[in-house]
Amino acid sequence: MGVHIGVFLHLEDELLSLQSSFWNAPVTSERFYINTILAGGGISQQIGRRSSLNIMVLWALNESVYDVYSNPEIRVSFNF
Repeated sequence: MGVHIGVFLHLEDELLSLQSSFWNAPVTSERFYINTILAGGGISQQIGRRSSLNIMVLWALNESVYDVYSNPEIRVSFNF
């Protein structure tokens, strides 16, 4: 098994529905929405014939009072 590393870019637009009482949001409804744009890149290492390990580093591009992510956001995933 050789080294088969791939480099990739990642862009993500995420819309979350959050509970107002947990976040102490000054809204009248029970839930509110927050939109987050994440951008970054990563590497992909093949670990089998049809599987890989991915490591991504992402940054939130927009600022909000209710930030869900810290910069940078590090994600590790396994694909089978």
